[in-house]
Amino acid sequence: FSNKNQKKEKKIFLFLNIKDED
Repeated sequence: FSNKNQKKEKKIFLFLNIKDED
């Protein structure tokens, strides 16, 4: 599996985390 996918998921996770704090 490519590392790109992991980076993408991490970005989404952080994005959702920020949204959650709002």
